[in-house]
Amino acid sequence: MAVTNGARGGCGLGLGVMRPFSDLDWWSTSSCTDWRSNWSEQIAAHDPDIVVLHIGFWDTFDSIVDGTFLEVGTPSADSYVLDRLEDAFGVLTSRGATLVLLPIPCFDPDLPPIAGHDLSYEVWRGDHINRLWESFAAAHPKQFLLLDYRSTLCPDGQFAYWINGQQVRTDDGLHLTNAGADAVAKWLEPRLQALSG
Repeated sequence: MAVTNGARGGCGLGLGVMRPFSDLDWWSTSSCTDWRSNWSEQIAAHDPDIVVLHIGFWDTFDSIVDGTFLEVGTPSADSYVLDRLEDAFGVLTSRGATLVLLPIPCFDPDLPPIAGHDLSYEVWRGDHINRLWESFAAAHPKQFLLLDYRSTLCPDGQFAYWINGQQVRTDDGLHLTNAGADAVAKWLEPRLQALSG
């Protein structure tokens, strides 16, 4: 298996302005608002058989897109999120690749502040977006697969910093340690191999 890593930190599908911190005004945007062109270039350059997309929690925040307020969990926000995934699906499968989407994992329910600011993240938000991903998978049985790796990080659905004596999450309650990344990779690799035949 040859792997090309085209990931960027802080990259969501939404193209608007978000409010990730509850005590700050609207200010943050995704780090990859150019994802359509960037991903199109990568697909053309590498012509992959499988594309793995992991968005994280960036699309779980309320946003403002073209002057319209989108509150997570409302029909208008759901429609926007699904439209963006449909767009991404079209780009990433344009040369016949299968798109594998990884769900949002659990995070520490009591996330510590980041740079002194409290995140607007709440557990229900990630659960809601994951249900949207599931509905998308049901509507796209060809070339799209949702691989639920969360058990590698969230045993019995519960957040854990440590699993089997290894720290799998960093102290911010969000990101993976090297051991956590290795655990996900060991779970994911044979499933991708099977998918590729």
